[in-house]
Amino acid sequence: MVSPISLVAPPQPKKQPQQKRSHMMVNVIIDSCKKILQEHGEEAFNVSVLEQVSGVGKGSIYQYFPNLDAVVAALFEREFLEFVARGKITAGLIGKDGLASLIRFIIDDAVAWHTRMHSLHSSFYDQYKLFFDVGTRFFELSDSEDFCRNYLGPTIAAEFPGHSIKSISETANLALNQLNSLFFAALRYYPEKLADQEFHQLLYVTMQNFIRASLNVDTTSALEY
Repeated sequence: MVSPISLVAPPQPKKQPQQKRSHMMVNVIIDSCKKILQEHGEEAFNVSVLEQVSGVGKGSIYQYFPNLDAVVAALFEREFLEFVARGKITAGLIGKDGLASLIRFIIDDAVAWHTRMHSLHSSFYDQYKLFFDVGTRFFELSDSEDFCRNYLGPTIAAEFPGHSIKSISETANLALNQLNSLFFAALRYYPEKLADQEFHQLLYVTMQNFIRASLNVDTTSALEY
């Protein structure tokens, strides 16, 4: 029997900075958190070290963050938003190479995100990874519709011309939703699958076949990851 991991939200900041100086200070705290984790590991991350590296006093740190997990959460959130922005730029370029390349990128990029966050702070990641799941956050931020409209949809249309905009839009959104659901289920119940190339192949073939079936295109073509 597989024990599911609960969807727990990480601690949030006590308040958001309002002035330019406080924005800069909070960014320094988050930057210093990343520096400590990358250079010394999560075992070395404590308030004293954060004070020393950031130059920000403990009182000021706790003015904005209730605990160290909230600082790490702010770092993960910032990394995620940067990841999404980079992903859109890359998807626009890779989409020009065809649907197969774009689907591979979507899968590989999601795996790379989770791998990188695990290496940054494994215990925090293990506790909150479902909250920072790529597909889940994409839908929360309404970026999935934007991604389908600007990248996946046009790539599908170029691969399979002659279909209506409505049909392409529905296919793109449902295909991405299906992929996200499978990825989230694996992350929740079988996280070891993320490192399994056969599982990546399964995701790839499933998404390809769904798109083809949705558009009534032959699904018997050989599909290789």
